[in-house]
Amino acid sequence: GGKKTKNRQNQAQRRWPSRCATYELRSAALEDKANNMEGQQRRQNLRLYKLREEEGKNIKKIVTDICRQVAPEIDGRLVDVCQRVGSKESGRTRHVIIQFLSRADRDTIWRSWRESELHKSKGMRFGEDFTNKDRETRAFIRSRAKWMEQGEKNTSYVFSLEKRNISRNNIKAVNVDGHLTKNFHEISNHVTGFYKRLYESQYNMEKCHHFIIILNNLQATFQISIKICVIVS
Repeated sequence: GGKKTKNRQNQAQRRWPSRCATYELRSAALEDKANNMEGQQRRQNLRLYKLREEEGKNIKKIVTDICRQVAPEIDGRLVDVCQRVGSKESGRTRHVIIQFLSRADRDTIWRSWRESELHKSKGMRFGEDFTNKDRETRAFIRSRAKWMEQGEKNTSYVFSLEKRNISRNNIKAVNVDGHLTKNFHEISNHVTGFYKRLYESQYNMEKCHHFIIILNNLQATFQISIKICVIVS
């Protein structure tokens, strides 16, 4: 009985890696699905940056007036809901998330703003309301493209970007070697090291040689299988 129990335990342990991989795939699929659903909801929104904060002002009216200057051809109500994001801090202007009554009006404002000259005179700008995951992905792609285009001359750009994120508490926690840390210095050191190693070559002669041996073995096995099939048929 003890031997059978041990065998069952060994079999269960051998299945753990595949089960963990399956659960990770399912979890990733659920995260992607949730992100896509959130993205769909945000497609009727825009963000407005650098709109000066004034006490006692009706922000919805101010935003609506700006939108009418951008696209005067739109009749009727434009804005459903708008609000500042984040807690108020001295020396920092919070951006505004705007939810329009229709996707068509939102697209018209977005297109007209990009083609107008208002952003130069007012110092404000509209932006798309991406999910946190999509913003992180796009920021990573921009950083990578900028680095690949101009090399290490943009090291200061990347570090200043991450320092700004840390100073604004945009990065709350980081997984460092399997340990979730919220310590400011640990996060800063990890981010700095990450970008230093991001584009370093990972080439290893020993691993490359081992991989070639595996390929040769696979090719030999494939040829043997063909011969066996021919003999049987």
